[in-house]
Amino acid sequence: EHQLRVSTDLGAQVQHAVVRFMQGVLDHPENMDNLPDPMTDEFLHDLYQETLRLLYRLLFTLYAEDLALLPTDMLTYREGYSLSRLISLARGKGVEQLEMADPNGSFFQDSLQALFNLLRHGVNLGPEGKIDPYGGGLFDPESTKLIDGLKWGNATIDNVIEFLTEVPAPKGYD
Repeated sequence: EHQLRVSTDLGAQVQHAVVRFMQGVLDHPENMDNLPDPMTDEFLHDLYQETLRLLYRLLFTLYAEDLALLPTDMLTYREGYSLSRLISLARGKGVEQLEMADPNGSFFQDSLQALFNLLRHGVNLGPEGKIDPYGGGLFDPESTKLIDGLKWGNATIDNVIEFLTEVPAPKGYD
């Protein structure tokens, strides 16, 4: 029963993440000149499809890091590229939190795009080890051409990460 509830809650969280990402992109001040005016159904459909692809990438990476399918024991990956590191930064509190300090900035976007590029191409880190490329279409840049050309904003990605990594506890649990 608990597993079913968590799965249902996570499904709802993913839908919230989709809406938050799309709205964040549409509201980002640097995207205003790159959006159709008037807004078209075709544009929104493409934005939705690419947003789903981005969220699949994030969920895949979360799962792969959790199961140690990605080299979280490798210092360069863990401290330079890992999604776990970005989650820690997003969940950080205080005045340095990027969501508040630089809501329209591109740190999270740039970091995620570097991670996806690394997973797409792989890398040889010499004595530290090698990360093999992931084949298939999940990390194909052609599948996210639209959103890769737009600004996402730190606040948007922070919120998306929150939706994907935090499922509210049932009543009575704190």
